[in-house]
Amino acid sequence: MAENLQDAIADIVKSLTIPTRIEKHHVLISNRDGVCLYSNKANELNISMSALLGGVWQASQALIELNQFKSHNEVKLGFDDGENGFCMVRIDIAKRPCYACIVFEKEMAPGAIRTQLKLWCDKIADELKLWQPPAHRNGYLFKDVTDEEIDRLFGFGSKECLS
Repeated sequence: MAENLQDAIADIVKSLTIPTRIEKHHVLISNRDGVCLYSNKANELNISMSALLGGVWQASQALIELNQFKSHNEVKLGFDDGENGFCMVRIDIAKRPCYACIVFEKEMAPGAIRTQLKLWCDKIADELKLWQPPAHRNGYLFKDVTDEEIDRLFGFGSKECLS
């Protein structure tokens, strides 16, 4: 069993067939905070791209809520010129809201890759719907640190931060 969601996604992706039309493009799966959980391309920009796309997704969600759209569970976000661009779809992985993004170039049928991306992501979500992190981790960043020490370290609750 994978120790974290990134490894769980990577394990599932290895067992699933990635549609050829999707595989040739850059695919990212990120959590709603913009943390990259999976990428099919080794790219030093994955962290930045995930963070930026997370902001775009959250801004779009805020616009949907502001305009009081009745149903927005199946919403997708796209930005393209017909053959180059990106598309994002929502995906719930292990009961956590996430999104998948495909960045495509020279794609003659962007609608087809959006559909294939959603179907592939639905398979991933289905495989991981019951996944939970292990009850015990192998390692911790800090040992024997109290909440008060963390608060002091990061300034939580200090009067200096109050305005």
